Amino acid sequence: MSQNNHVNFGKMGPRSLLLVLAIFLSSLDNSAYGASIKYPTTFADLYANRHGISLEAWNKINKSSNTLTSAAPSSQVIAGPNTVTPPQNRNNDFQIIHNINSKFDNLQSVQVIYFSGSDFNWASQKVQDLLGPDETTLANHLAGWDSLPHPPPQPMISIIHCAGSNCYSGDAYVAKNNIAYLGLASPDIPKDAWLDNSQEWTKMDAIEFWHSIWESRYVKNQSMQPTQLLMQPNNVMWWFLPPNDPPFWFLSAGEYFAYVETSFNNNLLGYKKIIQRAQNSIKSQIPHYYKDIYPNYGQPFLTNFLNISHASGSDELSWQNGNYYDNLGQTVGARIAEMMIALKGPQIMLQIPDDMSQSLSFADSFKKEFGISWQEATPIISKVLLDEYQNNY
Repeated sequence: MSQNNHVNFGKMGPRSLLLVLAIFLSSLDNSAYGASIKYPTTFADLYANRHGISLEAWNKINKSSNTLTSAAPSSQVIAGPNTVTPPQNRNNDFQIIHNINSKFDNLQSVQVIYFSGSDFNWASQKVQDLLGPDETTLANHLAGWDSLPHPPPQPMISIIHCAGSNCYSGDAYVAKNNIAYLGLASPDIPKDAWLDNSQEWTKMDAIEFWHSIWESRYVKNQSMQPTQLLMQPNNVMWWFLPPNDPPFWFLSAGEYFAYVETSFNNNLLGYKKIIQRAQNSIKSQIPHYYKDIYPNYGQPFLTNFLNISHASGSDELSWQNGNYYDNLGQTVGARIAEMMIALKGPQIMLQIPDDMSQSLSFADSFKKEFGISWQEATPIISKVLLDEYQNNY
C-alpha cells in the first residue's frame, strides 16, 4: 500500500541556542588560526586571505540558513509499497534550503516520490499519472530521450531511474505549473539499516529540492532546452547539459553544498571535516578517473580544467559533459564553489543559474556577480586550489 504524507511547512521555532553554539564554535576556530585571521572579500584578496575561505563560507551558510524568510513550499511524500523511506527531518531540510534561496524559490509545491528497485515500475507509472501525458512527453523530451536510437519501454519517465536493487539516486522535474516532482531511489534494505549509513544517504531529498529550485528558474523564464545524449564508439552513452545551463561541475558542486548546508549549517567542526574529505578525494580520484588525460593533479590539469573554452561544445572535456564532471564537481568543483560562497554567500550557487536562464553566458554571469572576468579569476582560483592541495587544508 502506498504511503501518503501531507506536510505543510510553517514557521520554524527559535534557534537562538544553536546560533549561540555556532558563534562559540566559530570563535574557537578563530583562535586555532590566530587572532589575525582575515576573510577574503574579493578575488583581489582571495589568495592572501585563503586560510579564511572555509570559515567565511561556513559563516555565510550559517547566517543564511538560520534566517527565516518565509515558509518553504508544501510537500507530499508518496512511497512505493515495498519501499523503506530514510529517517530524516525533511521539513527542516527543505526549510533550510528555502531560507538560503527564498529569492529564487517560486515553487508551488513539491511531490516527493520514494521508490526501491522492486517498486521501479510502480514509481514510473505513479509519476506519469501525476504529470499527465503532455507533461510526461515534455519531461522525457527535455531529458534527451528523443535522441535515443531505441526509446525506453513504457511505462518510463525520465526522473525515475536506478541501477539494480541497491540503487541510490535522485532526480527532479518542475512542471509548467511550478510543481516540483522529486524521484528518489532507495536501496532495498531493512529500515534499521539506514542507521548504519552515512548522513549523505538521508539527504537526497534536500539535494533534489535544491535541483528543482534551479530548474524552476528556467521554467519561469521559458528557457528550458533538452539534454543531448550521444552514443560513443565504445557503446558508452555521453550526456551533455543544454548549452544555456551552468557547467556540470558547478551544478554538481551546488548539489554537494545542498547536502553540506542541511547537514553542517550549525556544525563548524563537521563542516571542516566534510570539506577536508572533498580535499582528500581530489588526491584519490584525479589519478583514478582521469589517468588517461592527466595522471597528476597540478597546474597543467587546472589550466585545462578552468579554461573557458570548455564552456561550450560536445567533446569529452566540455563542461556540459555529465559523464566527465560529476566527480570533479564534488571535489575540485566543491572547493571552487566554497571560494564563491565565501565571497558572495551560498545564494551565488542559484544566482548564476538564474542569470543563465535569462540568456547570460556563464562567463557573463560570473563577471556580473564578481566584477572580474573568469579569465582574470582563474589564475587566482588555480593558485588557491594548488595551495590547498599541497598544504592539505
